[in-house]
Amino acid sequence: MPPTSVILLYDRPWLSRLCDGDPPLAVLSHDQMLFQFGHESLRKGFDVYIEATHETLRPEPLLKVKRFFPTLKITPITPEQRSAIKPTFVGCTYPVSLHLRRQYPEARVIGFLPAMNIFEYPERPTAGWAFGFMESARSQIDTYVTQNDRMAEIGRCLFRYVARTELRDRILVCPLGIIDEQIQTLPPREDVRTEMGLAADDIAFINAGGPWSWTDYNTFLRAFCNVVRGGVTNIKFTVLGFKQPENPEHEDSVNETKAIIAANKDLVGKNL
Repeated sequence: MPPTSVILLYDRPWLSRLCDGDPPLAVLSHDQMLFQFGHESLRKGFDVYIEATHETLRPEPLLKVKRFFPTLKITPITPEQRSAIKPTFVGCTYPVSLHLRRQYPEARVIGFLPAMNIFEYPERPTAGWAFGFMESARSQIDTYVTQNDRMAEIGRCLFRYVARTELRDRILVCPLGIIDEQIQTLPPREDVRTEMGLAADDIAFINAGGPWSWTDYNTFLRAFCNVVRGGVTNIKFTVLGFKQPENPEHEDSVNETKAIIAANKDLVGKNL
């Protein structure tokens, strides 16, 4: 009997930067879901592979993964070896998948839905996209996995009204959780506060993600600046970054964030 095998389809441009010996580059939660699914598959003794959805993403389109965390252990697979692999499971992070059943006729196809941000802009879900989503839900993807009950309910509504099909029993909830191999020993809390320049009564806010428009980030940033100008000076807001260089999305939101900071530049270094 052939071994249970899992192929994770990767459609991100930063696939080329997955290197043996480096930590897995999880730029988005989409990637983290794939890596954690692969990690658990390895723990169960399955064979796990990462496959590029297009040859331009990486010279070696298929990689065998022997370890995900804390660092990758990967080796390229030759075309001859690829032809012998018959995956049991195939995982992907894009909901419009029109050729998976043809390419992997015997596999159980799993679609990860970590976010529904495709509906952030009205022009995104075009008629062509809706048709592809409907076809994928009906005949290409067997099971969907999302991070929490709220996302699962959004998914059920989406499938009911866009795909015109009921998928309640095919949407599973699987929180991301924490990988044991990624747990690090943290320095004492007071040492961190001292390094950040915080006084004993200072309250710190830290934004660890990007200023995506669906988080209403800029509303908080404006409110924070207004509160500081209203006399509450013991609060600090740390902005860790804006967006990845590879991410073409959210330009309007990011530019708005930068404009708010520029308008409050006298707070930079003090409260920002």
